[in-house]
Amino acid sequence: MNAKMLTTVVLVAVVVALAVVALTPALQAQSKAPAAAGRYTVAGGDKTFVLCDTLTGKTWYFEAKLLGKEYAWVPILTRLDSEEDAKKWRDGRLHRHGGDD
Repeated sequence: MNAKMLTTVVLVAVVVALAVVALTPALQAQSKAPAAAGRYTVAGGDKTFVLCDTLTGKTWYFEAKLLGKEYAWVPILTRLDSEEDAKKWRDGRLHRHGGDD
């Protein structure tokens, strides 16, 4: 390899390295940008899934009856916005079901 070719290879390598360094922050900024929120969001765990309509605030939970092969999103009708609301709901539910729940 002659000196002229070596100089060209080194120059190309330096230009490529500078381009990578210059583009890296832009690529990182793109990858860290949050995904655009859609109208519906699903949150889930082991066996519980909740669907939320972010426009209306309505929510549903996923009901799966595996043996009967019935699947449905069931509306969550009671909204609990505070610990006090949750206590009132629990007390009412325990009373309706005879306190054995």
